[in-house]
Amino acid sequence: MSARSFIAAIGRRGLLVVIPAVVAALVALISTLVSTETFTATSSVLVSDGEAATELVIASGSEVTLIARDVVGDGPTIDAQLADGGQVIEFTATSTNADTAASAANAVAAAYLATSDAGTLVDEATPGSAEPDRQLVRNVVLAAALGALIGLIAAAALVWFDPVIHSGRQLAKIANAPNLATIPRVPLSARGTSDVVVLTSPNSTESEGYRTLRTTLEFVMHDEGHTVIVVTSPRPGEGKSSVAANLAAAAATAGRKVVLIDGDLRKPQVHRRFRVANDHGLASVLTGESSMGDAVIRIDDQPNMAVMPSGPAPIDPADLLASDRLGKAIEALSEASDLVVIDAPPVLPVSDPIMLAGESDGVVLVGTAEISDRREWGRAVDQLHAADTTILGTSVLVPDSRVDEVPAYRYAPTARPDAWWVTRNEPAEPEPDEPHEPSAIETPTLWPTESNGTAPAIDEPTDAGDEGDPTEPPPEDLDPAGEAPVDDSDADDDVSAAER
Repeated sequence: MSARSFIAAIGRRGLLVVIPAVVAALVALISTLVSTETFTATSSVLVSDGEAATELVIASGSEVTLIARDVVGDGPTIDAQLADGGQVIEFTATSTNADTAASAANAVAAAYLATSDAGTLVDEATPGSAEPDRQLVRNVVLAAALGALIGLIAAAALVWFDPVIHSGRQLAKIANAPNLATIPRVPLSARGTSDVVVLTSPNSTESEGYRTLRTTLEFVMHDEGHTVIVVTSPRPGEGKSSVAANLAAAAATAGRKVVLIDGDLRKPQVHRRFRVANDHGLASVLTGESSMGDAVIRIDDQPNMAVMPSGPAPIDPADLLASDRLGKAIEALSEASDLVVIDAPPVLPVSDPIMLAGESDGVVLVGTAEISDRREWGRAVDQLHAADTTILGTSVLVPDSRVDEVPAYRYAPTARPDAWWVTRNEPAEPEPDEPHEPSAIETPTLWPTESNGTAPAIDEPTDAGDEGDPTEPPPEDLDPAGEAPVDDSDADDDVSAAER
């Protein structure tokens, strides 16, 4: 952390400095006001040149003090010191009574003169000259300064040991990777919807932040040739699903062919955000129960974007993601598109994102300012590096006003097919219990062909070697196999004639 950032962080905790200073000043004020009032009186004796130091030793000695105590008793406080350039000895007495203070000052001066003949009394203490010795202003100022110093030390300690991340620079330092974008995080209460803001509010500052992430990431991808990107975060609630969905949408609106995969088989989010069915998806592809064409869904009004939901919740997601079919499925989607974005689970709770990252070209780590913990970030980065994963960069979400309370991340099963967000595809028919061969993983045809500009069915890939429009029905004089029908009527007539 730079010195400027450190000072700025302390400034944000200014109340830690102000409150202790005010409290200490009030305590000093009250204690001074309620304390017993004391009076101070002074008498002065002029001594000969060159003998001041010697005479001060005599004036402060026990003999003079005993003589004075015989007169005034043990109550007053008596002190002797040099003044006026070292030629005057001032005898000061302090007591709760002005008369007693004056009598004590005069008594000690008289005791000194009785002991030494080198001095002359020049100023006698009187009761009227005794002044109160509360030192109110001094006590209050010193107490306030001490309280402010204690508060400043406390604020500096909190900043130095604060585990919360406040900026993208901190994320980049922990991950040893560039911070690709700082994105405003508008609370759901202010946004009014949980949809993909790049599509629903393209002119918002939040959408602009996601386009910035897309642009900076494209430079990295262009230099390194990355086409499969995993988006994850150290812990739940840091915004990785929002970043994954909006990053994919931003790339699609820029003209790139994009597939968004929901790699969170425990608590999927993609089908909710894009209002698609979750009957088929990554889980059913990995188990062989669904084909790639069934699992990938094109997004309405977005010709360059498709999504693969998570599919029905498996019993053991970690074992399912560890299968060889995961790499084949991702490779097939990568061949059919320009960019594949995978919304992965958080790194620390489960091992799923490590396996997804192993099949990708790089990872984007997402965090939220004032929420993310740098200790958790350090552990997540260590786990990714241990798996030899490339961290392309970080992205930090900054609260636009006040950050809403992050809901608990509970790994729940996939929602029922009749949930409110399911608006496409009829519920799949239940599969029979009898054994079946898993579907082969093939590269699906996702995008419109160049010949006629229409999109073929996802589960019916076209044959590039056929001539003509594959979507046109066959002529009436051809059967489905492409051969002319055989007219058997003449043959029947010949047989009848022969019989006759």
